[in-house]
Amino acid sequence: LPTTTGGTFGLGVTSAVVGLALLVPFFVVQATAEEILVRGYLLTNLAEGAAGAIGKTASTIAATVLTGALFGLIHWTNPSATPLSVVNITLYGILFGACYVLTGRLGIACGFHIAWNYTLSLWDLPVSGLNTGVALVGTESTGPELVTGGAFGPEGGLVALPLLALGAGALYWWVRREYGRVAILDSIAAPDLRIPARGGK
Repeated sequence: LPTTTGGTFGLGVTSAVVGLALLVPFFVVQATAEEILVRGYLLTNLAEGAAGAIGKTASTIAATVLTGALFGLIHWTNPSATPLSVVNITLYGILFGACYVLTGRLGIACGFHIAWNYTLSLWDLPVSGLNTGVALVGTESTGPELVTGGAFGPEGGLVALPLLALGAGALYWWVRREYGRVAILDSIAAPDLRIPARGGK
Protein backbone atom coordinates (compact mmCIF):
# COMPACT_ATOMS: atom_id res chain seq x y z
CA LEU A 1 0.00 0.00 0.00
CA PRO A 2 1.38 3.45 -0.85
CA THR A 3 2.19 5.95 1.85
CA THR A 4 0.46 9.31 1.48
CA THR A 5 0.40 12.49 3.52
CA GLY A 6 -3.30 11.91 4.06
CA GLY A 7 -2.77 8.60 5.81
CA THR A 8 -5.12 5.80 4.82
CA PHE A 9 -7.99 8.00 3.66
CA GLY A 10 -6.66 8.02 0.13
CA LEU A 11 -6.71 4.21 0.09
CA GLY A 12 -10.41 3.79 0.77
CA VAL A 13 -12.09 2.82 4.00
CA THR A 14 -11.94 -0.93 3.39
CA SER A 15 -8.23 -0.91 2.51
CA ALA A 16 -7.51 1.29 5.49
CA VAL A 17 -9.33 -0.97 7.95
CA VAL A 18 -7.74 -4.11 6.52
CA GLY A 19 -4.27 -2.55 6.52
CA LEU A 20 -4.53 -1.35 10.12
CA ALA A 21 -5.94 -4.71 11.23
CA LEU A 22 -3.10 -6.63 9.56
CA LEU A 23 -0.53 -4.48 11.32
CA VAL A 24 -1.61 -5.91 14.67
CA PRO A 25 -0.51 -9.53 14.08
CA PHE A 26 2.53 -8.29 12.14
CA PHE A 27 3.82 -6.20 15.04
CA VAL A 28 2.85 -8.88 17.57
CA VAL A 29 5.04 -11.41 15.76
CA GLN A 30 7.86 -8.96 14.96
CA ALA A 31 8.13 -7.37 18.41
CA THR A 32 7.62 -10.62 20.31
CA ALA A 33 10.32 -12.38 18.29
CA GLU A 34 12.78 -9.57 19.02
CA GLU A 35 11.95 -9.57 22.72
CA ILE A 36 12.26 -13.34 23.05
CA LEU A 37 15.66 -13.30 21.35
CA VAL A 38 17.20 -10.16 22.87
CA ARG A 39 15.63 -10.03 26.32
CA GLY A 40 14.28 -13.52 26.95
CA TYR A 41 17.35 -15.38 25.71
CA LEU A 42 20.41 -13.11 25.51
CA LEU A 43 19.73 -10.86 28.51
CA THR A 44 18.82 -13.82 30.70
CA ASN A 45 21.85 -15.86 29.71
CA LEU A 46 24.27 -12.93 30.09
CA ALA A 47 22.86 -12.17 33.53
CA GLU A 48 23.17 -15.81 34.57
CA GLY A 49 26.67 -16.15 33.21
CA ALA A 50 28.09 -13.12 35.00
CA ALA A 51 26.17 -13.52 38.26
CA GLY A 52 28.85 -15.65 39.89
CA ALA A 53 31.55 -13.07 39.19
CA ILE A 54 29.81 -9.76 39.90
CA GLY A 55 26.57 -10.64 41.67
CA LYS A 56 23.00 -11.07 40.46
CA THR A 57 21.95 -7.42 40.51
CA ALA A 58 25.10 -6.12 38.81
CA SER A 59 25.02 -8.86 36.20
CA THR A 60 21.37 -8.15 35.41
CA ILE A 61 22.07 -4.42 35.03
CA ALA A 62 25.07 -5.12 32.79
CA ALA A 63 23.09 -7.58 30.69
CA THR A 64 20.25 -5.06 30.30
CA VAL A 65 22.64 -2.36 29.09
CA LEU A 66 24.59 -4.68 26.78
CA THR A 67 21.51 -6.16 25.15
CA GLY A 68 20.08 -2.65 24.82
CA ALA A 69 23.23 -1.66 22.92
CA LEU A 70 22.92 -4.75 20.73
CA PHE A 71 19.29 -3.83 20.06
CA GLY A 72 20.44 -0.41 18.87
CA LEU A 73 23.16 -1.86 16.64
CA ILE A 74 20.72 -4.32 15.07
CA HIS A 75 18.78 -1.32 13.75
CA TRP A 76 21.91 0.34 12.30
CA THR A 77 21.21 -1.37 8.96
CA ASN A 78 17.67 0.06 8.72
CA PRO A 79 17.00 2.72 6.07
CA SER A 80 18.08 6.27 7.05
CA ALA A 81 19.70 5.09 10.31
CA THR A 82 22.07 7.53 12.03
CA PRO A 83 24.30 7.44 15.11
CA LEU A 84 21.53 9.25 17.02
CA SER A 85 18.95 6.65 15.98
CA VAL A 86 21.26 3.88 17.26
CA VAL A 87 21.65 5.70 20.59
CA ASN A 88 17.90 6.28 20.89
CA ILE A 89 17.02 2.68 20.06
CA THR A 90 19.66 1.52 22.53
CA LEU A 91 17.88 3.55 25.21
CA TYR A 92 14.53 2.07 24.19
CA GLY A 93 16.13 -1.37 24.32
CA ILE A 94 17.22 -0.67 27.88
CA LEU A 95 13.66 0.41 28.69
CA PHE A 96 12.28 -2.84 27.24
CA GLY A 97 14.89 -4.69 29.28
CA ALA A 98 13.75 -2.86 32.40
CA CYS A 99 10.19 -4.01 31.70
CA TYR A 100 11.50 -7.57 32.00
CA VAL A 101 14.01 -7.32 34.85
CA LEU A 102 11.68 -5.32 37.11
CA THR A 103 8.71 -7.68 36.66
CA GLY A 104 10.02 -11.06 35.52
CA ARG A 105 7.35 -10.89 32.82
CA LEU A 106 8.65 -10.82 29.26
CA GLY A 107 5.12 -10.06 28.10
CA ILE A 108 5.41 -6.54 29.56
CA ALA A 109 8.41 -5.85 27.31
CA CYS A 110 6.53 -7.30 24.34
CA GLY A 111 3.51 -5.13 25.10
CA PHE A 112 5.59 -1.94 25.32
CA HIS A 113 7.36 -2.82 22.07
CA ILE A 114 4.15 -3.64 20.17
CA ALA A 115 2.36 -0.53 21.44
CA TRP A 116 5.26 1.75 20.45
CA ASN A 117 5.53 0.39 16.91
CA TYR A 118 1.78 0.38 16.32
CA THR A 119 1.32 3.88 17.68
CA LEU A 120 3.96 5.25 15.29
CA SER A 121 2.17 3.56 12.40
CA LEU A 122 -1.22 4.94 13.43
CA TRP A 123 0.26 8.44 13.20
CA ASP A 124 1.77 7.76 9.76
CA LEU A 125 5.32 7.91 11.13
CA PRO A 126 8.19 5.63 10.08
CA VAL A 127 9.00 2.77 12.43
CA SER A 128 12.79 2.58 12.66
CA GLY A 129 13.11 3.91 9.12
CA LEU A 130 10.38 1.68 7.68
CA ASN A 131 7.03 2.91 6.37
CA THR A 132 4.09 0.58 6.92
CA GLY A 133 2.00 2.34 4.26
CA VAL A 134 -1.17 2.64 6.36
CA ALA A 135 -2.18 5.07 9.09
CA LEU A 136 -5.14 6.29 11.08
CA VAL A 137 -4.11 9.96 10.91
CA GLY A 138 -1.94 11.45 8.20
CA THR A 139 0.97 13.50 9.51
CA GLU A 140 3.97 15.26 8.04
CA SER A 141 7.12 15.98 10.02
CA THR A 142 8.60 19.45 9.66
CA GLY A 143 11.66 20.99 11.24
CA PRO A 144 15.29 19.93 11.68
CA GLU A 145 15.95 16.21 11.21
CA LEU A 146 18.00 16.30 14.41
CA VAL A 147 14.74 16.94 16.25
CA THR A 148 12.18 15.01 14.19
CA GLY A 149 14.33 12.10 13.06
CA GLY A 150 13.53 12.78 9.41
CA ALA A 151 13.03 9.70 7.25
CA PHE A 152 13.96 7.37 10.11
CA GLY A 153 11.04 8.59 12.21
CA PRO A 154 10.90 9.85 15.80
CA GLU A 155 13.38 7.21 16.97
CA GLY A 156 16.04 9.04 14.95
CA GLY A 157 15.53 12.45 16.54
CA LEU A 158 15.71 14.26 19.85
CA VAL A 159 11.91 14.07 20.06
CA ALA A 160 12.38 10.44 21.11
CA LEU A 161 13.96 11.42 24.43
CA PRO A 162 10.91 12.97 26.17
CA LEU A 163 8.83 10.05 24.88
CA LEU A 164 11.40 7.69 26.37
CA ALA A 165 11.21 9.54 29.69
CA LEU A 166 7.42 9.29 29.60
CA GLY A 167 7.62 5.55 29.00
CA ALA A 168 10.14 5.09 31.80
CA GLY A 169 7.95 7.09 34.16
CA ALA A 170 4.89 5.04 33.23
CA LEU A 171 6.81 1.81 33.83
CA TYR A 172 8.07 3.01 37.23
CA TRP A 173 4.54 4.04 38.27
CA TRP A 174 2.98 0.77 37.13
CA VAL A 175 5.60 -1.48 38.76
CA ARG A 176 5.35 0.45 42.04
CA ARG A 177 1.56 0.25 41.97
CA GLU A 178 1.51 -3.42 41.01
CA TYR A 179 4.25 -4.72 43.32
CA GLY A 180 4.67 -2.07 46.00
CA ARG A 181 8.30 -1.29 45.15
CA VAL A 182 10.62 -1.04 42.17
CA ALA A 183 13.57 -3.45 42.28
CA ILE A 184 15.56 -5.65 39.93
CA LEU A 185 14.62 -9.29 40.40
CA ASP A 186 17.39 -11.70 41.40
CA SER A 187 15.44 -14.45 39.65
CA ILE A 188 16.54 -13.04 36.26
CA ALA A 189 20.13 -14.03 36.99
CA ALA A 190 19.37 -17.12 39.08
CA PRO A 191 20.28 -20.48 37.52
CA ASP A 192 16.74 -21.69 38.25
CA LEU A 193 14.74 -19.29 36.07
CA ARG A 194 11.55 -21.20 36.70
CA ILE A 195 11.05 -19.12 39.87
CA PRO A 196 7.58 -17.52 39.56
CA ALA A 197 7.47 -13.86 38.51
CA ARG A 198 6.65 -11.23 41.08
CA GLY A 199 3.54 -11.96 43.05
CA GLY A 200 3.24 -15.34 41.34
CA LYS A 201 1.86 -13.64 38.23
